[in-house]
Amino acid sequence: MEFASFIEMGKDLGLQSQELLEFAKERELAVKQERQIIEDRERDERQSKRAHEKEMKEYELRIAETATKSNSSSTGTSSFSSKLPKLPVFKDNIDDMDSC
Repeated sequence: MEFASFIEMGKDLGLQSQELLEFAKERELAVKQERQIIEDRERDERQSKRAHEKEMKEYELRIAETATKSNSSSTGTSSFSSKLPKLPVFKDNIDDMDSC
């Protein structure tokens, strides 16, 4: 609201001269403070939203990096080998390979 509208409200309330000016100034100050509070709240909300979006992007990036690392490690050679069954010892005097 404008200062003139506060003057009109004060006149409607029956205020005159100094009281009228003080009333209008107080109302104008109150409106400015309310506007400032609203702007601060909106700014805080925007900052919170930006921070949340940044965290989400960082999280998605970490997930993508983890997926890339796990895919690259699974396509390469494995660092462990499967164990082969242990064969019995071949004895020349008892075992014969041509006996089939």
